Amino acid sequence: MSGLKTRQLNLMDDFAARFRDELQLDERLVAVHQVKSPAAEQYRKLYVSIIRAGQIRDLLTLMITSSVAEEGKTLTALNLAITMTAGGDNILLVETDFRRPRVGMYLDLPSQVGLSDYLSNQSSLNQICQLSPLAGLVVVQAGHTCHNPVSLLSSQKMAQFLQQVKADNQYRYIVLDAPPILLSSETHAMADYVDTSILVVRAHKTPQEQVFQAIETLGEKRFLGCVLNGMRDREMDSYASTLYEY
Repeated sequence: MSGLKTRQLNLMDDFAARFRDELQLDERLVAVHQVKSPAAEQYRKLYVSIIRAGQIRDLLTLMITSSVAEEGKTLTALNLAITMTAGGDNILLVETDFRRPRVGMYLDLPSQVGLSDYLSNQSSLNQICQLSPLAGLVVVQAGHTCHNPVSLLSSQKMAQFLQQVKADNQYRYIVLDAPPILLSSETHAMADYVDTSILVVRAHKTPQEQVFQAIETLGEKRFLGCVLNGMRDREMDSYASTLYEY
């Protein structure tokens, strides 16, 4: 391991230790609690893959989704966003899963107005952007419960929201935690508003036909690759090369 990489990991470990006892962050946030683990290393590799893909075409807005529920897409979005902040960049994490919001729980954030309130003209953009406990990470939570998430998230105002935060140039990346694409129409609609999408696949669980169906639904132009989630540590080495493909 190079001296530079060793110093980076030590800095990240110091960062994690500083917050581990002070905050009630979910233990599954390996980018904070286990920065030297095989899982955290895979998130760093994923980030590098995104950077490389961004050299070919602009990738500023990234939608993280899955084919069905319980595949780990919210934790993947969170760990990826936290990993992206390690280089000093500001990252915006936007929670668009109005049906099962979890971001606030994982980050121990108080509930407040969020994206649903903005899209329904109840709050301003400044009101819904919330500083997280982690440096560089800004969060837009789902907001108050709405009865028609499809209407809000497929609206022109949603497209304008993404255009505005991109134009502001405050964030290196904007990461969307989206609902499972095979279970919600809004994710299909949002795929047209983002630069690319990443599909989270649960190892040993997600049927192959569901993966293919989800990729087809996302569309080739808006699909960057898959993250194989839920691997055991001893499996990491053999699957590292196929963790992320684009």
